Amino acid sequence: MSIKLYSRDAEFTILGQLLTDSKLVNKVDGIVGPEDFYFEENREVYKAILRSFKEKKSTDAILVISYLQESKVMSHDEWMDLLYNMVSIRGIDSDLELYIEEVLDKS
Repeated sequence: MSIKLYSRDAEFTILGQLLTDSKLVNKVDGIVGPEDFYFEENREVYKAILRSFKEKKSTDAILVISYLQESKVMSHDEWMDLLYNMVSIRGIDSDLELYIEEVLDKS
C-alpha cells in the first residue's frame, strides 16, 4: 500500500493564480492535469477553470462558479468560499513553476 502525498497549499496557489490571471492557463495546461490534484474539489475547480478558459477565454471566478455548480460536489456558497480562499493565498506569479513542480512531485 502506497501513501499518496499532496500539498493543499501548492494546489490552492496554482488555482488561485489561474483564477486571477487567465493568461497563466497556457503555462499550466498540458503540464498539470486534473488527476494531479489530490483533493476532489481542487480537481473540479481545475476542470472548471480549463473549461471556462476554452469556452469563454476567461477564468473569472463567477464564470468558473457556474461550471462548478454542475458538478454537485459542493453548494454554491461552499464553492464561493473555496475560490475566495484560493485567490487569497495565490502567492507570487513568478513562483508558479515551483508550485507546479511540487504538485507534480506529489501526484
